[in-house]
Amino acid sequence: MKNFNLKKYLTEGHLLKEDNLELSIFDQDEKYVQAVVKRIKKYHPNISDEDLKKAIERANKSFFGDNVSAGKFAGEAMEYYEDALMSSEDYEAFMARGGR
Repeated sequence: MKNFNLKKYLTEGHLLKEDNLELSIFDQDEKYVQAVVKRIKKYHPNISDEDLKKAIERANKSFFGDNVSAGKFAGEAMEYYEDALMSSEDYEAFMARGGR
């Protein structure tokens, strides 16, 4: 997680819509992006860079064009991570700790 630079990832155009326009959810200031990542890492401190990227991309698709809070965006990303990307053992351990 220490090596993942979300701002660089976004400016390189990795989150693109089919018509090659950047998704508007990241037309927010840097504090917004940091708040999203911070919230995800709060509940999932061991999330891999790859899974973080996948979860953010999925949430970005869900909220394209919407003006949503960083908390709601992070919640959507975490829901996808928990449902689709976490191993069953990690999910069970996460829930045993109280979930979120």
